[in-house]
Amino acid sequence: MDKIIESNFNQFGSSKKKLKPSTIKGYMTNIRNLQSIVEGNVPFISLDFLNDKDNVLKLLGDKSASTKRNYVNSAIASLHTMGVQNDLLKEYENLRDVLQSQYIDEKITNKGKTTQQKDIFKDVSKEDIDKVLDVDHMSLVKNKIEYQNHMIMNIYRKHPFRNELADAILIKSQEYNRIDKVDDKRNYVVIKDSGKNMSFILNTYKTSDRLGKKEIDIADPKIILMIRTWLSNPQLRNLKLSEINYKPFLCFTKTNTKISRNDLSAFLRKYTKQKFGHSISSTLMCKYYSPIIKDKQNPTKDEMELLIKSCKERGHSIGMNLLHYNQS
Repeated sequence: MDKIIESNFNQFGSSKKKLKPSTIKGYMTNIRNLQSIVEGNVPFISLDFLNDKDNVLKLLGDKSASTKRNYVNSAIASLHTMGVQNDLLKEYENLRDVLQSQYIDEKITNKGKTTQQKDIFKDVSKEDIDKVLDVDHMSLVKNKIEYQNHMIMNIYRKHPFRNELADAILIKSQEYNRIDKVDDKRNYVVIKDSGKNMSFILNTYKTSDRLGKKEIDIADPKIILMIRTWLSNPQLRNLKLSEINYKPFLCFTKTNTKISRNDLSAFLRKYTKQKFGHSISSTLMCKYYSPIIKDKQNPTKDEMELLIKSCKERGHSIGMNLLHYNQS
């Protein structure tokens, strides 16, 4: 049955708006897990286990509103792809709307943090992170892994990226100006003025289909210096300026080969667990360092400018930021 549903997901939607592979993967993971929760260790042969909505909700127990909502969404999507249009589908849609309302209430109460993230915020303050990230980067050059993670976390402190920097390649501005930009899906760290200035150019990130290319100048001289040291120091990358074009920005430190987005997440989980006793993701860094609006009824011009800048770099709306990230 799950193969049939997955095939239907691949055909679902209009020709102009097919479901993304990541969306299909999420739906399939959730509907398989939901079937296992309801029916136990038996073959997944039909969607009949969804017929008793009250039992499904009971078996989801004390899971969070967001988790319940995600399971219910997978049920709705699965029923849709099988052509179901009846009272059962409407019941699940109504349940989803209630869970979504509860989810939003929880987000507002917890300032966008999950229960696990609330525990991390209790144990690790922004000042704790600052203390680690303010360590002189030159004291770390003997350890490439430590240096790279330290540099990435400093970038996250200033720029609310996800894990798209794993894809980034190095390029000098002269070379970047020559390449064909049509349908360019690559992400870049552009080196300008012999390394005195730099920028991030992101063509592929979570909301790039909607928002397009992002070009972000690196304004913090400390980050520029850290990147320049990362590239040129003999104990680190030991690259000459003439050699950097199309080299990976981040890499496996033993081979200098490109890392994946999952690798980047794993690096940071291990690094932050070691430093703080908790794994702190790029998402959590965004929550720690989201611009503060002291009085939401009377935001200042400077507060709004910082918020708009952060939202543009993250690639989401102000409403999304205030619901999920802002710690005001």
